[in-house]
Amino acid sequence: MTARNRLIVGKYYWVIPAPAPSANSAWEDGPQPARFVGRDSNGAPLWSCVGIERPTNWPMRWIGNRIHEPTRAIELLAELR
Repeated sequence: MTARNRLIVGKYYWVIPAPAPSANSAWEDGPQPARFVGRDSNGAPLWSCVGIERPTNWPMRWIGNRIHEPTRAIELLAELR
């Protein structure tokens, strides 16, 4: 697990988003790659998630290891859909 204060802007990490009542598929609440894009004005982390058009401050309940090959991780996620 990666400490929130050690996130590097522009890098991809495995994350598990907080549950969403509107989730249509199990993968939406499961591990997925997301790019850390910085913090909002309140200091909340901002993420660029697959399938979401703009950065979001939706809370992540878990932040895993940095992904060194993000293209392959995104391909694997697409296979789950």
